[in-house]
Parts: sequence; C-alpha cells; structure tokens
Amino acid sequence: MPTPQAAISVTPSNITLTTDSGNSATVTVTNNGVVDAYNVSTTLATPNHGVMVNSTTCGSVLGYSPPNNTCTITFEMGAGGSAGTTNATIKGDNSNVSSVAISVVSPVAPVLSINSPAQPDRVIPVNNGSLDIVVVSSNPLATSNTDITASLPSAWVSSVTASYTDCTDVVPGGSCTIHLQATSPFVADEITINGTNGASPLTTYVAFRAGGGLVFSVNGGVTKVVTEANISSGIIWGGYGYEVGGINQNSTVSGGDPCDGKNDGGCNTTRIINCLTNQDNCVNTPSSSIDIATYAAGICDQYNGGTFNDWYLPAICEWSNSGNSCSIDNIYTNLRQHGFGGIVVGAYWSSTEVSTLPQDFAWYQLFAASGNSFQGGSTKSSQPGVRCVRGF
Repeated sequence: MPTPQAAISVTPSNITLTTDSGNSATVTVTNNGVVDAYNVSTTLATPNHGVMVNSTTCGSVLGYSPPNNTCTITFEMGAGGSAGTTNATIKGDNSNVSSVAISVVSPVAPVLSINSPAQPDRVIPVNNGSLDIVVVSSNPLATSNTDITASLPSAWVSSVTASYTDCTDVVPGGSCTIHLQATSPFVADEITINGTNGASPLTTYVAFRAGGGLVFSVNGGVTKVVTEANISSGIIWGGYGYEVGGINQNSTVSGGDPCDGKNDGGCNTTRIINCLTNQDNCVNTPSSSIDIATYAAGICDQYNGGTFNDWYLPAICEWSNSGNSCSIDNIYTNLRQHGFGGIVVGAYWSSTEVSTLPQDFAWYQLFAASGNSFQGGSTKSSQPGVRCVRGF
C-alpha cells in the first residue's frame, strides 16, 4: 500500500513585490492532508529578479490537525531587484508540489488628494473646534502604503496644531483625517500635506474664522475679519448730493483730516452715520435725517453678527490693493484670491468718498468674472453689494 502523502496548499498563490529593497510579502502554507508534512521548503526559479526567502515558520514538521497545520513563508526583495516574473515552488519531503507566482514591478508612488472639505470651507475656527481635512491616497495602482502628515507655516508654531486619525500606513484608496486647531488667528496661508514612499506633496490654503468672520488682516495687534456673506446684495451708499468730508482716498489724519480715508473704514463709517443720520459734522448737511437702515454704512453699523455690534463698512484699501496706491492687508489678497468668503462676481461698496465730486461719488470694489479686481467710483445712489468688517 502506498504511503499517504501530505496535501499542502498555498495562499495567496500570486504575490506582487516592488523592486525596492526590503519590500516583502507573506504566504500561508496549509496542510490539508491526513499525515504530517516533513521539511516543507521553498525553491525559487531562475531568474529570481532579486526575490529571496526572508523567513519561514514551516520547520521540520507541519502537522495536519488545526491549529498546527499552517505555517508562513515571507518573500523579500533584495538589493538590485529587476522587474519581471518568477515562481516559487513549495514542497515537503512527502507532499505534493504547490507554487506561488511572483510579479516584480517598478514601484508606483501613492497620489494624495483632498476629499473634503471643499476649498471655501478649509477654515480653522479659532478656539472653537477643528478643521478636519480628509486626505485620500487616491491612486489605486500605487504599490505601497503611505504615511500622511501636514507641514504648517513657521509663523503658526505654538498657535496651530495638527493631529491625525488613521494617517499611518494608509493603503492605496484609503483615507486619513488631519485635524487642525488654533488658539490664535492668522491670515490665510498655505499648508503642505506630505506622504511617504514617493508621494508628491500636496498644498492647499487654509483660512481662519474668529470674531464673527473670516480673518483677512493680523497687524499691529489688531485682527480684522469680514462677514462670510453679503449683508445686502444691493443698497445705496446714501446721501447723494452731500459730502461727508475727511473720508476720501486722499484724506489722512497726519494731514489734518478726521480719517485715513482709504484705509480706515471704522473711522469713515462713524463719520458717515454722524453726517447722514445725525446731521452732524458734514461738509454739506442733509436737509433731514436719513434712516440708518437704508444705506450701506448704516446697515453695517446696525449689524450684530456673531453677537458683535462694532461692524463697519470697509474702506477701499481694506477691499483690495488694485488701486489708490493701497498697501494694507485686504480681503481680495488674503481671502478671495484663495477661494474663501464666497465673494461672488460683482461690485461692493467701500466707505471711502471719491475726492472729485465727493458729494456724489464713492469708491466701490469690483470683482470681475476674469478673477481680476478693480476699484472705481459710482454715484451714491447706485446699489452695489455690502460686506461688513470689524477689528479687535
């Protein structure tokens, strides 16, 4: 009577290694027979493309009764590997022959992409939770996993922290979440998302929410924010035919004017209300008080978004640096250009009067469909949109 043979099988029967030295894969050998298998060993075909057996747990005897009827063999890529295919034959002294088909491929790097949130919502709420960025290893053909981390601007050190969920050893097609928290506000800036194993860095801008709005300026201890939505889609500047005075683009405190007209929307707004509604301190005083709820600076003054009541109509240079020799931090440069604020194409009032015919004209900010930004003068009876600003 013939001697019973051990019946072994191997799973998986196909493995893939990359040419990177140290890359490895493990198979499991199972004895499905009714007798022990002796001296289960592995023979690699020639050429082996740099593949070698790193380790085995099969030993001299592989039993046939669970749980002692399995062992593992680990294949590893040595130095100088080359792409191609080879085969490993696995056999015991008294067993059938089983085999593993081995593909050796050049490494394909992971590709990182941001799944959520969309760019306009990549905003860190200061002292009020976190921005959670979901990053995906989006190349299903990648041959390696990746560790994902974020590099933050140096100015954010000690104020902004990053923590991670499932960001170690992310498989192709897998995702992780980066949590960003802040204790102080900053203007929008670029962060870099990094991945190991050849993944190209990914960059994205991140903004900050504080004090009832989106941050567009942090300067000299003062943080300025703008409302995240229009307070009006169209309203008059007010007081057509009347000059408030001291708030045009050439007005300066150093020159003896009440306000730095192109830069200080808070000062401008106070003067506008005093003139149009309180009928006080105007170059030309209106014949009657103008309802504060009917003009641009007035509705900003009355706005109490985020429970704050110190909002004002921004000066022209707080909107952008696209004219009037503007040089201060502004909404266009630090927010809209990076996709934040939902500021749509169109015109928006500033609180700055035009120096020529100031009784009739005020500056507005125009955002064109081309993405460009322009400043212009319009009659005070026209109706651009309104966003409001506050500083703290």
